[in-house]
Amino acid sequence: MVHIGKIIEEKLVKESRTPAWLARQMGHHRSYVHRLLKKPTVDTGDLEIISNILKFNFFTCYNSSIEEYL
Repeated sequence: MVHIGKIIEEKLVKESRTPAWLARQMGHHRSYVHRLLKKPTVDTGDLEIISNILKFNFFTCYNSSIEEYL
């Protein structure tokens, strides 16, 4: 199963960004992003926003996971 919160966190580290930075970009408090990073699933609306901010399509992380079930 994909743990999208961990994947987002890894991308932040790779980009030398912090959860507080992402929270500011999203217009949320940093505690919101910290909770989001701990979750295995993220609302698609938030995932689209995060994808745009980090310029990475996080939806592609689910492709291989879905193919396992086909």
